[in-house]
Amino acid sequence: MSNTTVAQFAAELNRPVDDLLKQLKEAGVNKNSGNDSITTDDKQLLTAYLQKKNGSNSGTISIRRKKPKSAPLTA
Repeated sequence: MSNTTVAQFAAELNRPVDDLLKQLKEAGVNKNSGNDSITTDDKQLLTAYLQKKNGSNSGTISIRRKKPKSAPLTA
């Protein structure tokens, strides 16, 4: 089992470390810095919290991105 830090996990998720620390704290996972280790159980607690917060019971978490509007091309 490999040790993963909060900073490494944040990088995997393309999220700022501070945002992830805030979400972990809200989920009841006590982490204070990006150098703290994060376990599989911590990740599961975070996932369960986010699913409950976002109202998702489907087992997947989706991220929606806004599509940029493009101007029509003129010649």
